[in-house]
Amino acid sequence: MGVSPEAVQKWAQRGLIPFDSTLGGHRRFSIDEVRSVRSGRPLLDHVAREITEQIARWQVQPVHASIYGSVARHEERPDSDIDVMLVRPPITTS
Repeated sequence: MGVSPEAVQKWAQRGLIPFDSTLGGHRRFSIDEVRSVRSGRPLLDHVAREITEQIARWQVQPVHASIYGSVARHEERPDSDIDVMLVRPPITTS
């Protein structure tokens, strides 16, 4: 499938791909789930959902938030970082 075992393990650790555990502690993955995550869309959706949930807790909301870089282009690798740009509202002085 063109995916390393390490990549699948990292996806599982990030909660991007469900798995069953065997009695011996090994993970079992659905081929369809691996294909779905490999296509890139679930990772972008997951990242966007996580960022949205975190920002919702802030007292001052940004005026804009963007995800860019390899995740947004669906070119991420297991060691890719997540690039986010946040634009804050103007600071007003009293």
